[in-house]
Amino acid sequence: MYLLAGFNATMFEGFRNEGFEIGAWIQIVEKHQKLVTPEDVETISWRDFTLCKVPHTFAADMDPAFAKRVRERAYPYFIRMQDRMYWYNFERTDTWLDTVNLLESMIHYFHALIKRNDISTVISTNVPHEGPHIILHFVAQELGIESILTTQSLVPNAFWIIKDIEDFGHFQTGFPKTGVSLPVKKEPQRPFYMANVQRSTSSEYLKFLMKYLPKIGLNFLPYLLGFRKRSFKKSLFKLDQKRRVRQILNSINYDAPKEGERFIYFPLHLQPEMTTDALGHEYCDQLLALEELLRKVPEDVYIYVKENPKQSGQMREASFFKRLQALPRVRYLPREVNSFDLIKESLAVATITGTAGWEALQMGKPVITFGSAWYRSLHGSFEWSDTFKFEDVLSFEFDYTKLEAGTVWLSQYLREGIVDPVYSVLKEDYDASDNARIVAREVLEFIAETQKRDQLN
Repeated sequence: MYLLAGFNATMFEGFRNEGFEIGAWIQIVEKHQKLVTPEDVETISWRDFTLCKVPHTFAADMDPAFAKRVRERAYPYFIRMQDRMYWYNFERTDTWLDTVNLLESMIHYFHALIKRNDISTVISTNVPHEGPHIILHFVAQELGIESILTTQSLVPNAFWIIKDIEDFGHFQTGFPKTGVSLPVKKEPQRPFYMANVQRSTSSEYLKFLMKYLPKIGLNFLPYLLGFRKRSFKKSLFKLDQKRRVRQILNSINYDAPKEGERFIYFPLHLQPEMTTDALGHEYCDQLLALEELLRKVPEDVYIYVKENPKQSGQMREASFFKRLQALPRVRYLPREVNSFDLIKESLAVATITGTAGWEALQMGKPVITFGSAWYRSLHGSFEWSDTFKFEDVLSFEFDYTKLEAGTVWLSQYLREGIVDPVYSVLKEDYDASDNARIVAREVLEFIAETQKRDQLN
């Protein structure tokens, strides 16, 4: 039996039509649609799942040693992923104990869910990074059942499949297959998801005020009467966030690039996001990566830090900037500075798992990765470790033919299809039903081939 985590109704039908016996389904309910409840399939909504709004369960048959292993693996991830979900309600009033209670409850819930539905494989629509999804992944692994993680790639109509978060970029748990190719562009373009990012100008701020101030007024009385609570809190919260971001940004003294200065370019990730919360591991704390990097580079090398253009005030409290400003040889640049120019002039790019690292490789620059970046095994990529030596980066000679050969190897781990509907805009004549069947077939083949390989080993 299979457990589908995070797929919508169309994808569910695609899997079922390809012969998957589905015992449980954590369902993404599309806007203006209702929860679909197929017979003999235990179903909960993705929204309730991510908010831990599930029936409390006491798994009497669960080994305490098992729970301890899951707890120790999941807690560092869950505490930051759950923090993200608190923000979903536009308030933060809960204590650390609430997070612990939710963690323990969800360990019990997933253990019981898997047992009563005789689940042998969990298939997820993304790398776990929201609410308790990471707990489900670790519960499955500790029970010895397969946890298949799919996640969309930047290549149009292509996705990755892995079995372990820490394997992303190495793909030792993957299975090679020809078909999809990873293009290399010496002059990379800005990703489509950054196309509509606006500068924070006075006119943009005025438009924002005109949008949310009326909503606060309209929802105030209903809120006092116990209605439209989330709508009121959302408007008030967003207004306060915008105010706080402007206040912080206006109080920061920005630096400017200096001609002739040797530097490493460190573009900050948008947070919270999967690329740091899950794939960054301990370096989801980006300043930790920055601090460790500073200790390894020569005294005459600076680090140029630039904020992600889409970053809000979340995870950019005053303490973040206080800690950042204490670091020597770090220049904090305005968001408007061109990222491609910084890559071109840098000694190297340092990132947790960001797209800027892939852009740097395509432009012939070495990249230092702190997390599980999908491109970290390629020529020119240096993985951070205790034995990292910056001298290796400085003496590195880039060979474009080796990069291209590496992308041929890497392309073997791409599969045809779209598992994140946001990326459907990259495919002409996209048909959701056809795509669902293609994805299901790819996953089915992956499971069959990896099981065959594991049996031989």
